[in-house]
This record gives sequence, structure tokens and C-alpha cells, in this order.
Amino acid sequence: MNDQLAAGVVALSLLAACSTPTRNADRLFAGGDYRASQRAYERVLMERQRGVEKDRVLFQLALASLLGEGADASELPRRRLEQLILQHSQSPYRPAARALLLSLEALDQRNSELAASRAEVTAVGEELRALEAQLGSSADQAAQQEDSSRLLRGQLARTREQLERLKKQLAEREAEATRLRNELHALKLIDRASPP
Repeated sequence: MNDQLAAGVVALSLLAACSTPTRNADRLFAGGDYRASQRAYERVLMERQRGVEKDRVLFQLALASLLGEGADASELPRRRLEQLILQHSQSPYRPAARALLLSLEALDQRNSELAASRAEVTAVGEELRALEAQLGSSADQAAQQEDSSRLLRGQLARTREQLERLKKQLAEREAEATRLRNELHALKLIDRASPP
């Protein structure tokens, strides 16, 4: 992860205690009660009080949502980060919001690729089992079906090679997804570690 981005997230979190209307939400967030802080930040946004740094509230709300719900439930945090980027062009939270959005998009992409790879591995595995079953039954009729068995062995070997390639691709994609989750987790830890 970019050290400057991490330092920026920490600096932005230090600004969290500046706004009195958000004090309760900030306290809940700092205490690790992310769902309650999420509700409190939502109330602050709905009340539209003076002196509220709406960009900071949007950023903290997105973080609370991510930390409370996890990266898999990323629609609300994504909307809040996009709102911050669109409505607050001069916000110091904008670079961190963009970085979080990019991380969420990369994680979504990797999760989609992993799901597709898993489905393909399952399909190839089923095909392999079917071929092995065919091979087993053809071995019982060896004299008459020697040519058929030879063809099935060749197809079985090719299918095994394909399965090994797919397993290797799956492992690479899972490693990439883990790396992205770790980066996202590191961003969360940086925010959690900073005082409100």
C-alpha cells in the first residue's frame, strides 16, 4: 500500500474530533461499535446541522459501514464514497475515498473471477469423473473397445492437464484476492488505530 495514502488516512482520521455534532458518532466509531456509529453518522447527515464537515461524515460513514458489514456488503460505503468524491471536490478525504473505491472495485473483480474459476474447476472435475467412469466401464470390455479406451485416455490426460492449469489460475487469483483483502484490512486498521 502506498505509504502516503496510509499517512493521509491517518491524518484525516485525526480530524475526526473536530466537529461537535459528530462527537457521539466519533466516540462509537473509536470504540469499535461500527454499526451504531454508522447509524449516528446517518443521523448527522439527515439533521444537516451547521458546522458539520459533511465530507468527513461521509468518509467516516463509509468506513463504519465497511468495518461493520465487511467488504462484501460494499454498496452503502461505495455510494457514500462516490457522494464524497462528486460533492466535495476540494475535500482532503477525496484521495483516500478514491483509493478505497479502487480497492473495493478490485476486490469485486477478483471475487467475480474467483467465482468463475471455481465454477470452471467444478465443471472440469465433473467432466473428469464422467470420463473416469467411462474409462472404467470400457476396461471391462477391453477386447472390443481398445480403440475407444485409447481415445478416452488421451481425453482424460488432456482434461487433467486442463484441470491442473485451472487450479493454478485459481490459486493465483485467490492469492491476488487475499492481497487485496489485506490491503483493505490495512486501511481499516490505520483508521481504527488513529484517535478520533
